Amino acid sequence: MSVNITQDGTCTPGSQLNVSSSPPSDQAVRMGWALPKPRAGSSRFTEKVKNYLTARFDLGEQTGRKADPQQVSSDMRKTTDEQNNRLFDRKEWVTKSQVQGFFSRLASSRGRQQDPTEVDLNSRDLLREEEETDRQYLIEEVTQELRPQHPLSYDAFNLCECAKENKWIQFNIPMLKQILRHFEIPFKSRDKKRDLIEQLMSFSQECDCQS
Repeated sequence: MSVNITQDGTCTPGSQLNVSSSPPSDQAVRMGWALPKPRAGSSRFTEKVKNYLTARFDLGEQTGRKADPQQVSSDMRKTTDEQNNRLFDRKEWVTKSQVQGFFSRLASSRGRQQDPTEVDLNSRDLLREEEETDRQYLIEEVTQELRPQHPLSYDAFNLCECAKENKWIQFNIPMLKQILRHFEIPFKSRDKKRDLIEQLMSFSQECDCQS
Protein backbone atom coordinates (compact mmCIF):
# COMPACT_ATOMS: atom_id res chain seq x y z
CA MET A 1 0.00 0.00 0.00
CA SER A 2 1.24 3.52 -0.82
CA VAL A 3 0.28 6.73 0.97
CA ASN A 4 1.19 10.41 0.99
CA ILE A 5 1.44 12.30 4.27
CA THR A 6 0.30 15.93 3.86
CA GLN A 7 1.46 18.90 5.93
CA ASP A 8 -1.70 18.82 8.02
CA GLY A 9 -0.96 15.23 9.01
CA THR A 10 -3.60 13.51 6.85
CA CYS A 11 -2.83 10.51 4.70
CA THR A 12 -3.78 10.24 1.02
CA PRO A 13 -3.08 7.56 -1.56
CA GLY A 14 0.20 8.19 -3.29
CA SER A 15 3.72 7.00 -3.50
CA GLN A 16 4.80 4.01 -1.48
CA LEU A 17 6.16 4.62 2.04
CA ASN A 18 9.21 2.44 2.57
CA VAL A 19 10.28 1.47 6.07
CA SER A 20 13.81 0.14 6.27
CA SER A 21 14.35 -2.96 8.34
CA SER A 22 18.16 -2.85 8.09
CA PRO A 23 20.10 -2.66 11.37
CA PRO A 24 21.42 0.75 12.53
CA SER A 25 24.90 1.78 11.47
CA ASP A 26 27.89 1.51 13.78
CA GLN A 27 27.93 5.31 14.06
CA ALA A 28 24.33 5.34 15.25
CA VAL A 29 25.10 2.71 17.84
CA ARG A 30 28.08 4.67 19.09
CA MET A 31 25.90 7.75 19.55
CA GLY A 32 23.39 5.89 21.74
CA TRP A 33 23.34 5.79 25.55
CA ALA A 34 25.75 3.34 27.13
CA LEU A 35 24.35 0.85 29.60
CA PRO A 36 25.56 1.49 33.16
CA LYS A 37 28.05 -0.96 34.54
CA PRO A 38 26.81 -3.03 37.47
CA ARG A 39 28.17 -1.95 40.81
CA ALA A 40 30.60 -4.24 42.45
CA GLY A 41 29.41 -5.73 45.71
CA SER A 42 30.80 -4.41 48.96
CA SER A 43 33.98 -6.19 49.98
CA ARG A 44 33.94 -8.41 53.05
CA PHE A 45 36.45 -8.16 55.86
CA THR A 46 39.30 -10.64 55.59
CA GLU A 47 39.88 -13.03 58.48
CA LYS A 48 43.02 -11.06 59.36
CA VAL A 49 41.01 -7.84 59.65
CA LYS A 50 38.30 -9.55 61.70
CA ASN A 51 40.88 -11.01 64.07
CA TYR A 52 42.57 -7.62 64.51
CA LEU A 53 39.31 -5.77 65.17
CA THR A 54 38.15 -8.46 67.58
CA ALA A 55 41.45 -8.28 69.46
CA ARG A 56 41.16 -4.49 69.79
CA PHE A 57 37.54 -4.82 70.96
CA ASP A 58 38.44 -7.47 73.54
CA LEU A 59 41.38 -5.47 74.89
CA GLY A 60 39.07 -2.50 75.31
CA GLU A 61 36.58 -4.63 77.22
CA GLN A 62 39.28 -6.11 79.45
CA THR A 63 40.94 -2.80 80.29
CA GLY A 64 37.72 -0.82 80.63
CA ARG A 65 39.03 1.63 78.04
CA LYS A 66 36.90 0.87 75.00
CA ALA A 67 38.64 1.09 71.65
CA ASP A 68 37.96 4.31 69.74
CA PRO A 69 36.83 3.41 66.18
CA GLN A 70 38.59 6.43 64.70
CA GLN A 71 41.85 5.51 66.42
CA VAL A 72 41.53 1.87 65.40
CA SER A 73 40.96 2.89 61.77
CA SER A 74 44.04 5.10 61.91
CA ASP A 75 46.18 2.45 63.63
CA MET A 76 45.41 -0.10 60.92
CA ARG A 77 47.33 2.00 58.42
CA LYS A 78 50.59 1.60 60.33
CA THR A 79 50.22 -1.44 62.59
CA THR A 80 52.87 -4.14 62.24
CA ASP A 81 53.35 -7.79 63.17
CA GLU A 82 55.95 -9.37 65.45
CA GLN A 83 58.59 -8.87 62.76
CA ASN A 84 57.70 -5.19 62.31
CA ASN A 85 56.18 -5.81 58.88
CA ARG A 86 53.05 -3.95 57.80
CA LEU A 87 50.06 -6.07 58.82
CA PHE A 88 47.54 -4.76 56.31
CA ASP A 89 47.53 -3.74 52.65
CA ARG A 90 45.81 -0.53 51.59
CA LYS A 91 42.84 -2.52 50.26
CA GLU A 92 42.29 -3.97 53.76
CA TRP A 93 42.04 -0.61 55.53
CA VAL A 94 38.64 0.17 57.02
CA THR A 95 36.91 3.43 57.89
CA LYS A 96 35.68 4.66 61.25
CA SER A 97 32.07 3.79 60.37
CA GLN A 98 33.10 0.26 59.32
CA VAL A 99 34.89 -0.25 62.64
CA GLN A 100 31.84 1.07 64.50
CA GLY A 101 29.61 -1.31 62.59
CA PHE A 102 31.87 -4.29 63.30
CA PHE A 103 32.08 -3.46 67.03
CA SER A 104 28.30 -3.03 67.17
CA ARG A 105 27.65 -6.37 65.49
CA LEU A 106 30.21 -8.09 67.71
CA ALA A 107 28.68 -6.68 70.88
CA SER A 108 25.18 -7.56 69.69
CA SER A 109 26.21 -11.09 68.81
CA ARG A 110 27.75 -11.65 72.20
CA GLY A 111 24.78 -10.03 73.91
CA ARG A 112 22.39 -12.54 72.33
CA GLN A 113 24.38 -15.31 73.97
CA GLN A 114 23.56 -13.96 77.42
CA ASP A 115 20.57 -14.94 79.50
CA PRO A 116 17.43 -13.09 78.23
CA THR A 117 16.69 -11.75 81.70
CA GLU A 118 20.21 -10.36 81.97
CA VAL A 119 19.94 -8.72 78.56
CA ASP A 120 16.65 -7.09 79.57
CA LEU A 121 18.16 -5.72 82.76
CA ASN A 122 21.18 -4.42 80.88
CA SER A 123 19.02 -2.65 78.33
CA ARG A 124 17.32 -0.65 81.06
CA ASP A 125 20.62 0.94 81.99
CA LEU A 126 21.90 1.31 78.43
CA LEU A 127 20.85 4.93 77.97
CA ARG A 128 22.34 5.97 81.29
CA GLU A 129 25.61 4.25 80.47
CA GLU A 130 25.83 5.89 77.07
CA GLU A 131 25.28 9.34 78.58
CA GLU A 132 28.18 8.86 80.97
CA THR A 133 30.59 7.22 78.55
CA ASP A 134 32.34 10.43 77.53
CA ARG A 135 32.60 11.69 81.08
CA GLN A 136 33.99 8.40 82.36
CA TYR A 137 36.50 8.28 79.54
CA LEU A 138 37.88 11.70 80.47
CA ILE A 139 38.01 10.80 84.14
CA GLU A 140 39.85 7.59 83.41
CA GLU A 141 42.40 9.40 81.28
CA VAL A 142 43.14 11.90 84.06
CA THR A 143 42.95 9.60 87.09
CA GLN A 144 44.74 6.51 85.80
CA GLU A 145 46.98 5.09 88.46
CA LEU A 146 50.71 5.03 87.85
CA ARG A 147 50.63 1.27 88.32
CA PRO A 148 49.88 -0.34 84.92
CA GLN A 149 46.44 -1.91 84.65
CA HIS A 150 45.83 -5.42 83.39
CA PRO A 151 46.23 -6.30 80.65
CA LEU A 152 49.17 -4.27 79.42
CA SER A 153 48.66 -3.79 75.71
CA TYR A 154 50.30 -2.28 72.65
CA ASP A 155 48.16 -2.03 69.54
CA ALA A 156 46.55 -5.49 69.35
CA PHE A 157 49.25 -7.23 71.40
CA ASN A 158 48.53 -8.38 74.95
CA LEU A 159 51.86 -7.82 76.69
CA CYS A 160 50.91 -9.79 79.80
CA GLU A 161 50.17 -12.78 77.61
CA CYS A 162 53.45 -12.30 75.74
CA ALA A 163 55.36 -12.35 79.02
CA LYS A 164 53.45 -15.28 80.51
CA GLU A 165 53.71 -17.48 77.40
CA ASN A 166 57.23 -16.38 76.48
CA LYS A 167 56.12 -14.89 73.15
CA TRP A 168 58.68 -12.09 73.19
CA ILE A 169 61.11 -14.35 71.39
CA GLN A 170 58.89 -14.05 68.29
CA PHE A 171 59.45 -10.27 68.06
CA ASN A 172 62.42 -8.81 66.23
CA ILE A 173 64.66 -6.10 67.69
CA PRO A 174 63.07 -3.07 65.91
CA MET A 175 59.62 -4.12 67.13
CA LEU A 176 60.83 -4.64 70.71
CA LYS A 177 62.39 -1.19 70.67
CA GLN A 178 59.20 0.32 69.28
CA ILE A 179 57.19 -1.11 72.18
CA LEU A 180 59.76 0.10 74.71
CA ARG A 181 59.61 3.60 73.25
CA HIS A 182 55.83 3.57 73.44
CA PHE A 183 55.97 2.97 77.20
CA GLU A 184 58.96 5.31 77.59
CA ILE A 185 61.13 2.50 78.91
CA PRO A 186 64.81 3.41 78.50
CA PHE A 187 67.21 1.15 76.64
CA LYS A 188 70.58 1.43 74.97
CA SER A 189 71.00 1.55 71.20
CA ARG A 190 73.43 -1.38 71.39
CA ASP A 191 71.20 -3.55 73.58
CA LYS A 192 70.81 -7.09 72.31
CA LYS A 193 67.47 -8.83 71.90
CA ARG A 194 67.91 -10.58 75.25
CA ASP A 195 68.38 -7.23 77.01
CA LEU A 196 65.27 -5.74 75.40
CA ILE A 197 63.17 -8.74 76.37
CA GLU A 198 64.40 -8.48 79.96
CA GLN A 199 63.29 -4.85 80.02
CA LEU A 200 59.81 -5.81 78.84
CA MET A 201 59.61 -8.73 81.24
CA SER A 202 60.52 -6.42 84.10
CA PHE A 203 57.89 -3.91 82.97
CA SER A 204 55.27 -6.68 82.79
CA GLN A 205 55.96 -7.57 86.42
CA GLU A 206 54.42 -4.22 87.42
CA CYS A 207 51.00 -5.28 86.18
CA ASP A 208 48.25 -6.24 88.64
CA CYS A 209 48.13 -9.74 87.19
CA GLN A 210 51.65 -10.41 88.45
CA SER A 211 50.93 -9.48 92.05
